[in-house]
Amino acid sequence: MKKLTFIFIFFLSIVGYSQVTSSSITGFVKSNSGEKLPGVTVQAIHTPTGTKYYGETDGAGGYSIPSVRPGGPYTVKVSYVGYKSSEITEINASLGNAVTVNVTLTEAMNALKEVVVTKTSSSGLFSRGKTGASQQYSNRQLNAVPVLGSRSVNSITKYNPNAGSNGSFGGQDPRYNNFTIDGSVFNNGFGLGGDAQAGGRTGSTAISLDAIDQLQINIAPFDVRQSGFTGSGINAVTRSGTNEIEGSVYQTQRDNSSTY
Repeated sequence: MKKLTFIFIFFLSIVGYSQVTSSSITGFVKSNSGEKLPGVTVQAIHTPTGTKYYGETDGAGGYSIPSVRPGGPYTVKVSYVGYKSSEITEINASLGNAVTVNVTLTEAMNALKEVVVTKTSSSGLFSRGKTGASQQYSNRQLNAVPVLGSRSVNSITKYNPNAGSNGSFGGQDPRYNNFTIDGSVFNNGFGLGGDAQAGGRTGSTAISLDAIDQLQINIAPFDVRQSGFTGSGINAVTRSGTNEIEGSVYQTQRDNSSTY
């Protein structure tokens, strides 16, 4: 009985972490002489909302700020006693990935009046932040992609190199995909028609593109949290509010004379 209970709890833990709705910011902090700096305070500020996340470097000078909201832009502020504070702006965190921000601090006695800003180092091809064959779309990219007809997620995912007809990926049936919004499943649960998403058979969509902030298409991810699909795992997170008043309007209609 105890063995069965353990297996059941282990299965629930896997299901609970099968989807990703956040990002992370990692990196290293060192001095201008190349010395690793432990105990450095790192602050990441989500500019649109003012939300603040904190981290601290370890003995190797590395830090990690997990579970930050996807998107951005972020402002990363680094401060340490005896060193000039540094501020890096326009940092964007992709959904499900870790963005690397390495910082070099200058000693206060040698610092000039100008603030030293270190450019964010980009993740290389073999970076630990990579999670396999995947594609990311930010809110700005979603608005820039040309869309014909229904403003659905399929209008974006069809441009993926691995995409086939009717929402299929890698030659698999589109109903083998797994589509989630903020971690909630929006699949075609009844299996009616050939569309993998809820509401696709009626020609409608579960959510408008205007409400999506980040979209991720996973084909063969390395991340064990991305699971439950054969063709593709389509992971989306919705937009959140900002400190500015803004809005958008979207309308769709279909009359009886339509043949498509």
